[in-house]
Amino acid sequence: MSGKKGSIAIIEFSDSHHECIYSQILFLKEQYDIYLICNEKLRNFVSHFDNVEGFFFLSGGDILSQAKSILADKRIGNVILNTACGREVLKFVYMCLFMNVRFYGVQHNIYRFLHIGLQTFINFRMSGYFVLADYIHSNIPSSFKTPTVPFYPSCFKLEDLSPVIKPDGELWVVIPGGVNFKRRNFFELIEGFKNELPAPNIKFVILGKVAKENEDFVTFEAELRRLGLYDRFMFFEKYIPNELFYSYINQADLILPLINTDVTGRHFNYTTYQVSGTFNLSWGFKRPMLLEDYYKKHEPFASCSFFYTKHHMAEALNRLAAERSMLDEKRRSIEKCKFLSFNFQKERFLSVFK
Repeated sequence: MSGKKGSIAIIEFSDSHHECIYSQILFLKEQYDIYLICNEKLRNFVSHFDNVEGFFFLSGGDILSQAKSILADKRIGNVILNTACGREVLKFVYMCLFMNVRFYGVQHNIYRFLHIGLQTFINFRMSGYFVLADYIHSNIPSSFKTPTVPFYPSCFKLEDLSPVIKPDGELWVVIPGGVNFKRRNFFELIEGFKNELPAPNIKFVILGKVAKENEDFVTFEAELRRLGLYDRFMFFEKYIPNELFYSYINQADLILPLINTDVTGRHFNYTTYQVSGTFNLSWGFKRPMLLEDYYKKHEPFASCSFFYTKHHMAEALNRLAAERSMLDEKRRSIEKCKFLSFNFQKERFLSVFK
C-alpha cells in the first residue's frame, strides 16, 4: 500500500445501482486499495472491473455479518455505501459502531435528507455523502450538516462490444432501461406525434426487457400500430447483456430519457430529489439527450442536450434528422463540458475524504 492512504470498500447490499461503482473505482484507485463487497446478484455486472484488490459477493445467511467480517479481516478503514439508505444499512453502520471505520455514502434520493426517519439515524454515522447531480445538491437544505458533494458516475468499463448493424442514413433514438410506464412516460411519445410524425429514417430503440402482455404496453403498441409506426420501434423480450446494451448506446444518435416529470410522488421525482442513470449514459458515451424543456434551466443539461415541448417531440426530432450537424456539434459540447471532465469529477469526489 506504499504511497496510498489505506484501504476502502465499496459496498452494495442491494441488487441495483451497480452503474455507479466503476467511476468511484477510477477516482479512488491512486489513493486507496479498493475492495468491492456486493450482493451476489451483481456478480456478472462488476466482476470484470479492474483496479480492485478483492471481490466479495454476499449471499445466503447474514450478509451484514459477512460484510463486517470482511472489513475486520482486511483491516479496511473506509467504506462507501453505494446505496446509503434503508434498514440493512442502518443496522450495518451500528453493527460496526466499535470498529475503526469511517462511512461515506451515495444518496440516490435526497428526499430522505428532508425528514426525520431511518435516514436521520444513518446520518449520525456518516462522514460524508455523494449525490448524483449539481441541481439535486442545490436542493439539500442548509440545515443538513454532513459534508455532501455532487458527482456524475459517467465512467463505464466496456468489454468487447457486440456487433450492431446500423443502416446508413438512420437516426437512432435510444430509450435505455426497463420498460416501466410509471418512471418513463412512453405515452408522451404518442402525444409528441400528435402534430407531426417522425421522419421515415428515425428509428426508436427501446433498450430494456419488455413484457408484451403488460396492459400499458398493449395500449402503447396499439397506438403505434394505429399511427403506422410500430415497425420503426425495436423491442427486446429478453434480458439484454451489458456488451449488447452498451453497443446500442454507442450507436445512438440521441438518447431519450422520457422521465415522467408529471409524477410528483417522492419515489419518482426526477426533477428535484433524484436523477436517472440514463443521464450518465449520455454523458459517458458523449451522446446528447432529447429532454422535456423543464431541464433547460439546469446544467449540464442546458449545454449538452436538445429540448422539446409537450406534443412537439416529432418536430424536434425531424429538425435534427434534417440537420445532422447539430448532433455532432452537441457531442463536441459534451466533450468540452467542465462539469463532466474526469479530472473535475475526480477532484470533487475526493474532496469529501479530506
